[in-house]
Amino acid sequence: MEMNEKIRLRRLRKTDLIRQLVAETNVNVNDLVYPIFIKEGRKIKEGITNIPNIYRYSIDNLDAEIEEIKSLGIKTIILFGIPKFKNESGDGAYIKQGIIQKT
Repeated sequence: MEMNEKIRLRRLRKTDLIRQLVAETNVNVNDLVYPIFIKEGRKIKEGITNIPNIYRYSIDNLDAEIEEIKSLGIKTIILFGIPKFKNESGDGAYIKQGIIQKT
């Protein structure tokens, strides 16, 4: 084989399924889901150490954050509630006046 010859490996293009598996991934704003952590209380905006630029908010501080998320073109959010009281079975997730239900 001469130095100018190119080797074209075709094993990753053999079938349509394999081509789909190794295809480039394109992510756009429509693919994003923004997490919002809600904490019981008032006037709360606390940084989360392990997640830079993400905060815990009280319900009264959510409006400005939601407007900013909308201005970025992000259409989907996921809410994570942080109740005042927790137990091993997570009963707080089901009460009618839980933090997510109020939000």
